[in-house]
Amino acid sequence: MTVLCHRNVKAKGTLQRERSSPRILDIAHFEVNLTKRLQISTMFLTTSSAARGVIFVIMTLNFFVTCDVSHLDARGRGSVQEKALQLDDSLDTTRQLREKRLMQRLFPEPDQTEEYPLHTAQVVRVSMNDFDETFEPDISPEKLEELSFGMGRGVVSTASILNGCSYGKFRFGEFQVTTERTYRKPIIEKVPVTNIKIEAEVQDFYKGLISESDLFELAKKEFVLLHTNYTSLPEFVFMVFPVLIDKPVYEDERYSFFDSDYITDVGNMVRAVGHQIGLTESGEGNYTDADVTGHMGWRMEDEVPSKEKVVNKKCFNAVKSWQLGWYSDRHKTVRPRRMGQKYEVELVPVAQYSEIKPDDEEASVIVKIPNLNSLGDLFIFFNSKRGINAGTNQFLNMVGIYRGGSNSTSYALAGLNVGESYTVENFNNDGTVLTITCSSLFINYFLALPLTDLAKILVSVSIN
Repeated sequence: MTVLCHRNVKAKGTLQRERSSPRILDIAHFEVNLTKRLQISTMFLTTSSAARGVIFVIMTLNFFVTCDVSHLDARGRGSVQEKALQLDDSLDTTRQLREKRLMQRLFPEPDQTEEYPLHTAQVVRVSMNDFDETFEPDISPEKLEELSFGMGRGVVSTASILNGCSYGKFRFGEFQVTTERTYRKPIIEKVPVTNIKIEAEVQDFYKGLISESDLFELAKKEFVLLHTNYTSLPEFVFMVFPVLIDKPVYEDERYSFFDSDYITDVGNMVRAVGHQIGLTESGEGNYTDADVTGHMGWRMEDEVPSKEKVVNKKCFNAVKSWQLGWYSDRHKTVRPRRMGQKYEVELVPVAQYSEIKPDDEEASVIVKIPNLNSLGDLFIFFNSKRGINAGTNQFLNMVGIYRGGSNSTSYALAGLNVGESYTVENFNNDGTVLTITCSSLFINYFLALPLTDLAKILVSVSIN
């Protein structure tokens, strides 16, 4: 029979157990003291059958663990020895795992903080009085939850756009409240949509007796009262009214206001979040909101496709993307100084930011060219129409050039194809001319090939 034995060894004043080599043993090699045999026999005679079983188990365990190694035969070798060692090692590993789990239950570690915090939001359905009835928004809570927080393949929602474009760096989700506390940790409940009612008549609003701002203030007060039992408020609050509102209203701190039609456009909610985190409008030409490269510009009537959800599946232009900092490890600042010197930059689109290899030191996502004149800095990126940016409506698969600053409206300037250039006269107020040229464009139309879209630009300054 195969027996695993241990012997007691005294090392440095501490009694330790040292595992000996397994051996093939004959049971007759073990000598048991006669006195112990008599004691054991007496115990068996004076105890019940159940107790005898317990004593037998204890004796057996004690026999295998504390046997006298002086009588071991030295014949045990080969596979039997290896299997015995593996069995003993597995027992030690199992024991360590059990001890670790026990310590974790007794002394649980605090929850680890996420690297990127969760930005919570809540949609509020605001009801009003309509004579003796209650007038509610013409959109269900389920639809509002889907438009705001829906996730999954093919879903276009506020959460999917912000989480997707930021690559998880801007975590947007439902408002959460603590409903109950246990001895270990609180129980969290998600509250994506809630309902309130304000004391205002629909007829008074349409007669002009109550203004939009009056409705907004009444709703805000009622909302705060509803949340008095909570320790915090949602970071973003989308309020939906049953009456028609001239246009979505965005407040800088927390609240935005819609009617049942405007709230169905996910882009309106994304713009609301953008305004509340410090972004401004995106314009073009003489219009401060005409840039539809990404969000923060208004969608034009002639650009609505058959599938409306595709329109909102886009990110932000180069100025806003730089300001958000989601791709900051691939930002590049170019300061052209020497006359005639050309600076070449490789651009990978936002939609393929995650595909850039860590050791690729040449690839950039956004290029910034500081400009000392009052027109603002220039920002450049490759606006590839794919993936999370498939709904972009301007400068499709082109190098986009924009002007703007962190606290001002950005403007779309030009979109470049291969061989095209854009110039800035009197660059840096010193009479020089800045030239930006698109030298090459590669667009991978065969998605089976593991290749990223790539554009190259040349930046230079010269004397006019």
